[in-house]
Amino acid sequence: MAQLSYTKEWMRKQAEQAAQVEINKYIDGKSPFHTDYMRFIGTDLDVLPAEFKCDFEFMNEERYGDFAHNDYDFEEMFGSKDAMILVIALSHDCEL
Repeated sequence: MAQLSYTKEWMRKQAEQAAQVEINKYIDGKSPFHTDYMRFIGTDLDVLPAEFKCDFEFMNEERYGDFAHNDYDFEEMFGSKDAMILVIALSHDCEL
């Protein structure tokens, strides 16, 4: 699947729908969307360049637990079981 280009401002609008944002970067060019193939960058969208290639997904509690190999309680973390985390995976060659 080819990565699409997005602007930082567009991604900020998407982030408004999420309880938290997690920015990762692929370790190499052809990796699955999973923490085993990414390194964590941070949670601050300000680190993003003005335009960048990435994959992203809004994750619920169950999906985020599978993604991160852990159990999470979104009710405890965010005050709602229905909360979502926006997980961004930057292209491996993205300059930060």
